[in-house]
Amino acid sequence: MLLLMEVIEHSFGSEALERALYVPARCLLFIAFRSGRIYRYEGVSEATFRDLLAAPSAGAFFNETLRHYPYSEVRDLSQAY
Repeated sequence: MLLLMEVIEHSFGSEALERALYVPARCLLFIAFRSGRIYRYEGVSEATFRDLLAAPSAGAFFNETLRHYPYSEVRDLSQAY
């Protein structure tokens, strides 16, 4: 049985952050950095994700808020969730 989940994607104009994928059903946020590294952040609420999108500086929001969440590095977004 194939289970389809909603995934919200966003591209940034940030110096550090390139792209984000958010999976609301699992409270998972994937961030691809311009360096090429990709990280999976767990327990990120949809409200926090929306705050990231609305932040004047995505990089500053990441440093102040998201870097404190449990995370792991992933090889590519195709195996993200």
